[in-house]
Amino acid sequence: MRKEKILILVNGNKNIGFGHISRMLILASEYVKSSTSCDFLIVENCPFSDIIEKASFNVLKVDNFENKFEIANILNERNYTMIIIDLVEREYLLFRWLRLAFPTIFLVSFTLFLFDIKNRYENISFFPNMSLVCEREYGTEFGCFTLFAGPNYFTFRKEFDEIHKTIKKNAHNILVTMGGADPFCITTHVIKSLLNVEGLNIKIILSEISNSYQQVVDLISKHSKLNIELKNYTDSISNDMLSADLLVINGGLTRYEACRTLTPFVAIGINKTQVAITEELTKLGVGINLGVYNELSQLEIKNSILNLLNDFSLRKKISSKMCKLFNQKNSAKLIIEKIRKKEFDFEESNR
Repeated sequence: MRKEKILILVNGNKNIGFGHISRMLILASEYVKSSTSCDFLIVENCPFSDIIEKASFNVLKVDNFENKFEIANILNERNYTMIIIDLVEREYLLFRWLRLAFPTIFLVSFTLFLFDIKNRYENISFFPNMSLVCEREYGTEFGCFTLFAGPNYFTFRKEFDEIHKTIKKNAHNILVTMGGADPFCITTHVIKSLLNVEGLNIKIILSEISNSYQQVVDLISKHSKLNIELKNYTDSISNDMLSADLLVINGGLTRYEACRTLTPFVAIGINKTQVAITEELTKLGVGINLGVYNELSQLEIKNSILNLLNDFSLRKKISSKMCKLFNQKNSAKLIIEKIRKKEFDFEESNR
């Protein structure tokens, strides 16, 4: 097999959050263990470039992902053997031209949603999810495409390994985390619903770039008797989750990290698609899926949080079910093994 040199196409911002980049950092960190070179290509205004650089990866930037000429120049200059794409669907579709323009580069994608098979142009794709489990080949206009789907393809940082948690009978600690950026100000909605509840210890993780941030600061200052801690950054969200009796989240990768820490959650979605994906998880009995944020009253949010917080038996049952969900010890290593096997077949077919 030729020496691998990988370009990772990924994005993150206030609207889509940090989840795509987080997943790719886990995979890239596993790749470099075998001396594989990994570069990241992001758009100029991505607010998370410093995090990628701190992880010791080279960061390349373009004005936008529609700039085919600039991206093609990067590919021609650097001789990548593989491109890994982890983008929302509208950005993913911009790169169909890669399959024809660079037919010797192996294309891999990761998706949070199951994109339409007829629009696929990559060689293989990974779809981490709870409902569809398969390793299946499909025919597309570009030839053969292989889909790997199932819970074994969720990747977690090392901090989520070997978790031990005790569910407390008397619960008071709530962690509210909406993925950092919280573009729809759900954090504000949640905090307002709990303002008149006594005896709670509420921790909030919310980035300063969020539209909610100043609103939350103002709420805390006006209600100084409440025990509310606001953090704009955490270097170990697993510890924050472990110290909480209950999480209030929106969706994304956080819902799966909650399961790894065995911490019951109440999820509030940003749209119906996110609610549907959360439902694939909560129907297994591991949390409460409230619905779309703009269809929920503050009373509904408060009652759901307090009902679960006060139900020791249910929280213990939820935590027990979470324990059985993710049995794959090193998903990143498994993913790389799958990629390399298909990459070898791809190289053989191109000889």
